[in-house]
This record gives sequence, structure tokens and C-alpha cells, in this order.
Amino acid sequence: DFGTRALGSQYDYVRAMLAVRGYWSPFPKLADFVVAGRGVYQVASRGTPFFSMNIMPFTEDPRTGLGGVRTLRGFKSDRFVGPVMALGNLELRWTFARTKVLGQQFAFIGVPFLDMGRTFDQIRRTTLRDWDRAQGAGLRVAWNLATVIMVDYGVSSEDSGLYINFG
Repeated sequence: DFGTRALGSQYDYVRAMLAVRGYWSPFPKLADFVVAGRGVYQVASRGTPFFSMNIMPFTEDPRTGLGGVRTLRGFKSDRFVGPVMALGNLELRWTFARTKVLGQQFAFIGVPFLDMGRTFDQIRRTTLRDWDRAQGAGLRVAWNLATVIMVDYGVSSEDSGLYINFG
């Protein structure tokens, strides 16, 4: 993600993000259970405008700052913003029931989770100490394997949040 005066921007800046995801089913023959993890590390250069500093340019949809439904559940949205942002999410997804109602297929998935994140002023100050943590649990209802209704409740040292999403 970048802006340059050469292309008409008022700002010269660069933002780079590395995001990795992993999914693992430890015992596929015994249960529909998946361990899901995500790690994100983002760096924005000095010229990044303040009103754009909170953007995390994921390919599927841009997100804002650390905190809220997609990053640190249990903290307010945009609670942590800085030139260097790091995030880790871990979910244990267990599909505990499936049913069919009026020709519609439904799956019910329990999801305990742990979210951790931190901002830094500079890349060289990145450390694994003093990250902010939030944890909680949620329920996903998969409808015809294409639509997912998500209800999560996250708790942090500062706050808690109930998140409902449909997509």
C-alpha cells in the first residue's frame, strides 16, 4: 500500500503487511475440530497520514487498527494504532452439530479464542513482551455452507465486547 505525489497524492508513504494463516485438524477421523491461527505484522513509513495510520490493508477487506471484531475482540475498535502493528489470533473451532431444516443445511460451531496484539514506534523496538491479550468464545452458524452467522464475546483487561456479524 503506498501513496506518492508522482501519482497525485498529497503524501509520500509506504505501508507493508505480512499476514500468515494456518489451519490444522489434529484428529479428523474423531471429530470436526480445527485449530486456526493467524499472525500479522505491519509497518508504515513516516509519511503515512494520521487519518490513514489505522488502516490494515488485508486483501479480502481493509480493517482498522487493533481492537474490535476482526483483530482484538474485547478491546474497543481501533484501540491500538501505530507505525508498527503486530497481531496474533488463535481459535479452536469445533463443529458440534449439523442439521437440515426445510431443505436448508446448518452447522453449529463452538469457537473459544485468544487474541494478542501490540503496536511499536519502530521496527527495531519489536519484542514479544507486553502484548495486550483478549480471550473469549463464540458461536458460528454455517448456513448452506456459504453464509456464516458469527456471535463472539471477548474480554480484555480494559473492556469486553459482544460482536455479531453476518457474511
